[in-house]
Amino acid sequence: MKDRDWNLLIWALEQRNCILLLGDEASGAPGRTLREELGAALQSDLQDAPGDGLDLPQITWLYESENSRRDLLNRVVDFYARRPAEPFPVHRRLAELPFHCILTSCHDGSISSALAGTPVDARKPGSPVNRPDDATTKSPRLACYDFRGPSEQLDGAGTPNAPLVYHLFGASIRPDSLVLTEQDLVDLLVAVVSKTPAIPDVLRAELRNPKKMFLFLGFGVRNWYTRVFLNVLKVQSGDSRSFALEQFPTTTDLGRCVFYYRHGYKVEVFDQCEDQFVEALCARFQRSASAAPSPGSRSAPVASAAPPSGPKPTVFICHVHENADLARRVAQRFVAEGLEPWLDQVNLEPGVVWSNEIERRIADVDYFLVLITSELTAREESFAFKELSLARDRAHGIRRRFIIPVRVDGAPMLDELATLHQGVPADPAAGSDAGAVLTGENEAQLVGAIASSIKRDVERRAKKKHP
Repeated sequence: MKDRDWNLLIWALEQRNCILLLGDEASGAPGRTLREELGAALQSDLQDAPGDGLDLPQITWLYESENSRRDLLNRVVDFYARRPAEPFPVHRRLAELPFHCILTSCHDGSISSALAGTPVDARKPGSPVNRPDDATTKSPRLACYDFRGPSEQLDGAGTPNAPLVYHLFGASIRPDSLVLTEQDLVDLLVAVVSKTPAIPDVLRAELRNPKKMFLFLGFGVRNWYTRVFLNVLKVQSGDSRSFALEQFPTTTDLGRCVFYYRHGYKVEVFDQCEDQFVEALCARFQRSASAAPSPGSRSAPVASAAPPSGPKPTVFICHVHENADLARRVAQRFVAEGLEPWLDQVNLEPGVVWSNEIERRIADVDYFLVLITSELTAREESFAFKELSLARDRAHGIRRRFIIPVRVDGAPMLDELATLHQGVPADPAAGSDAGAVLTGENEAQLVGAIASSIKRDVERRAKKKHP
């Protein structure tokens, strides 16, 4: 990696914009990886010895064919239970870095154990606001995708001192969630596409956020199912490059991956030993953290409020396609403010009937925000007007604020919304009640004020419900 690559990666870590995708190949174990050890253990139990060169999904399929699914799960769980409880050294080093969200294909709990034993240092970038005095170590939040189980939601994407560890391919502590055979991989992809169960909205928003960078460590980017899985999740190529570190058996494999990921996802792929890379990353990050940043410099960490507890208010963002960039910026600000926006360009899944999905979402969200722009008001026909009609129908049966109109750059108010107040107070601190008009100069401030207004509204209603 070049210095500019290191600098970009460290900056993303400091800004809480780097998501770690961790695989078994980054265990740093001497000799065979944990994944290879499991494959060898299962292969030694087979009655009909297969040829060499089989990978774990193929070996597990053969084991299940000779025995049964329950036999396979019992054998795999026993394998993980017998391994030492001590985390891998490379995971201990990774735990020192301020990752807020870690997606792993590992079935074991090594990275979680490493995080739980890592001291918290409030002087380091990424330490949470209002940290409890007795919080001396990180507190990882564990979750996993169970492709055969019910849908589960998350209340946040994690913080550097309370990172989310999400097991994409199941965890050994939940045997039925384990993705082991090639058929399991196919069933997993079908489950994700059909949203039965759905990937949590919070996690899906993180993956599709164009500001996020991804660091793949031994995640198996050379495997077909990894490429399909990233495509199914619609991971953004985004506004930033990402990096993948993995050891490749041949230069041909490396060349194919470099071409595919660089052009498809802006991911730079490197053939490098993962534990050596992590040592170098930790050393560079410590040097950056110990340097005193000047105000406004690149290294200055962005202050971030602690995520709110409980379910997040959901907001449907209505707009015409000419304003897609503005809608995306509003959605990103809402996520940063602790809201859960719904945006067609981000949240629509492949294969769904999009008109039905949009109708269902409008009937389900807490708020409906419409961006009133000159592009919208100039239209005589637009699907945005159908969305607005659905929202108005629902608003008739709600005894609270539901539709939030936001005029942009002086666009005229829509006649059908003329009776509604135009946005939120332009200056809440001053108590001004003038209609708010969003411009390029006040965009961040005004969208933040709208988010604060929504959260205050939710708090007031919660107090009335539970005085």
